[in-house]
Amino acid sequence: MVDPSAMVADASDSPADHIPVKKLVIGSWNLTAKYDEHVLLSFYWPERKLVWEVLHLGVVRKMEVDFEDVDQCTLTPGGETQDRFTIELHRPPRFFKENPPAAGSAAGEVSYVYTTDFTNGQASADSRHTLFFEPGAITRETAKKMQHHGIRISLEGERGGRGHAGMSMSGGLVGMPRSRGPAALSMSGPMRQPPTSSPRLDAIVLKDQLNREMR
Repeated sequence: MVDPSAMVADASDSPADHIPVKKLVIGSWNLTAKYDEHVLLSFYWPERKLVWEVLHLGVVRKMEVDFEDVDQCTLTPGGETQDRFTIELHRPPRFFKENPPAAGSAAGEVSYVYTTDFTNGQASADSRHTLFFEPGAITRETAKKMQHHGIRISLEGERGGRGHAGMSMSGGLVGMPRSRGPAALSMSGPMRQPPTSSPRLDAIVLKDQLNREMR
């Protein structure tokens, strides 16, 4: 696998891809979208960031990770029902909330500030995030971009939806190596040490540092 830190965004990449999410489940916390774009999964290719954006209690909040924080993604097509996309992380997300616009700021200008985990602590403790989409929402083109940027993705179960044309049924995607078993969870390069306002996340980062020093 190519070291993601050595990869650069392809000039043909769009700046971002936004995929509407029907339901987001993290541990015992879940959120079902009540309307279009209530919950979004966004790939910001040049910045190499994966973002979950939700409207929570009337305020836009988001979770953000770097591509290097993703261990493995698994797409399970659901035929005529919802597709399931499982993301395994080795680092808890950073949490942000929309900051009220300052007086005199330009119309439509949005800024975000660090906030605490708004999933009742589940996203800070559980590495598995499960998202449900309309069939075919994650297309072959999006999957190829993920591969290009070093994100491991595999396919399992039955094929469903027009958007999955070109995906193999061998447990992976066309032109993509299979990523199964414990080896699929290894990542190259040092783990990121993000600044955060979450005491729980700070404790997790400190524990990881201590564990690495004891090895």
